[in-house]
Amino acid sequence: MYTFDPTQIFSKELDAGQLVDIPPSIQDNLNKLHTATQWMFAMYIVGVVLAFLTILIGLTALFTRFGSVVSTIISFLAFLFILAATLVAQIMFVIYRNVINGTIIELNVSASLGTTMFAFSWTASAAALVAFFGFCFGICCGTGRRGHYVAKREDAGTIY
Repeated sequence: MYTFDPTQIFSKELDAGQLVDIPPSIQDNLNKLHTATQWMFAMYIVGVVLAFLTILIGLTALFTRFGSVVSTIISFLAFLFILAATLVAQIMFVIYRNVINGTIIELNVSASLGTTMFAFSWTASAAALVAFFGFCFGICCGTGRRGHYVAKREDAGTIY
């Protein structure tokens, strides 16, 4: 439940006794940022749990179309939650970076985005989308009842 708090970060980085005036535009939005961060975290957790369930339930897709349908639904929900969390994180931190870079000029401080986290998050979104399309393909083309085989028993002479 990490929450970005520039006041706390600045107070840790400054020497003892130094004070920093955080602009009101940043201070006022800290509560909104905290709430958005909690929603983002919750969406990531739900997405990861659904992705794990997709793996477990996806094994049933090897045997039945019903398993493919259930796996498709769960993988779609996992994709939606992971994508939503990624979008919230991207938008929230881009906006906050721009606010910090535009208002705290006098402190010679700049903010930047961690590309590794965003690359990982967007890759997870893409993987969830691929899983969804894979299970969709499995519904119509991959699983379910196969043709009946006619076997001839040599000993009885009957066809089953």
